[in-house]
Amino acid sequence: MLLREGFLETRIVGNRELASGYLGLFVPPLRITQSLDEACLGSEIVFVVDEDSMTREYVGLAEHLRVDRESQRIFLLDNHNYALAYWLESAIDGIIPTTSNCLVHVDQHSDLRPNDAILPSVADLDHTSTFEFAHARCQVGNYIVPAIRSWFIGEMTRIESEFVLREHDENFSEYCDGAILNIDLDFFAPEMWNENTDHMIGILRAGMSTARVVTIATSPYFLDQTLALSLVRRLFA
Repeated sequence: MLLREGFLETRIVGNRELASGYLGLFVPPLRITQSLDEACLGSEIVFVVDEDSMTREYVGLAEHLRVDRESQRIFLLDNHNYALAYWLESAIDGIIPTTSNCLVHVDQHSDLRPNDAILPSVADLDHTSTFEFAHARCQVGNYIVPAIRSWFIGEMTRIESEFVLREHDENFSEYCDGAILNIDLDFFAPEMWNENTDHMIGILRAGMSTARVVTIATSPYFLDQTLALSLVRRLFA
């Protein structure tokens, strides 16, 4: 079932501020599906950045996907700032509390760069306004700060390396119980020099089994998207 149409963003807002001279960025549609096996690469540019006197373009997913399970939602997205929209939508729909959520952030980056945008109370939001906030007022590196400032996130645990993840090997499912589990697949990027990807995926799957909301970002800027989709399929094998 289609929940949101895709569109071309031509305003200089959100991620487009990173390359304001570019004509526009595509934002994929959101669809409910039975399995993330349906995930596939798109053909549209979803992220652009001015870097080293060049404009670099990145293709993302054809669609953002949502899988509904009993008392749980799982989202697959490309640019990580959209995770905030999906957390807020889940709170509006009663899947998680409207305040003081626990966030388990599995990512080689903190995503805590400064952001002065003020996130309204969940009671004052709907699905349209939550998406607009995450899309237009946030970027891939700063979307968590407004959620913490507004007390939507009351506790955040950062897992930035294989070593830290393996410290939770025995209790990760308990650690994620009832929480938001936020996974950036750049955690598996080649420069991370992970020793045992299969073991790491096993730990994450344990956490995914108990989290109330799971967001998985393919992060086109940081990770080859073919590799990202192969990791998604391993997470759900």
